Amino acid sequence: MNLRKCISCGKRDDKFKFIRINKIKNGDSKFEIRISDSNTTNHVDGRTAYLCPNNECLSLAKKKSRIERSLKCKINKSVYDEIDNLLNLKK
Repeated sequence: MNLRKCISCGKRDDKFKFIRINKIKNGDSKFEIRISDSNTTNHVDGRTAYLCPNNECLSLAKKKSRIERSLKCKINKSVYDEIDNLLNLKK
């Protein structure tokens, strides 16, 4: 089992039960953020953060800038919106 830890609540579980947020280097000084449902198994090089698929963990991650700290970069509001849309689709 591939255990990972939610950056928000600290819960440990199989990585396929989390939302995966990747920071991928895209050129010399540029990067892109990819958000994927954890059911995909594509390996991506770069920094990765895992988040429980619930609104409470997303709210806490926003409030405490946990995604930014984990990925070591500034996060746009559009990234949080994309995660929120993914959570709403799962309901």
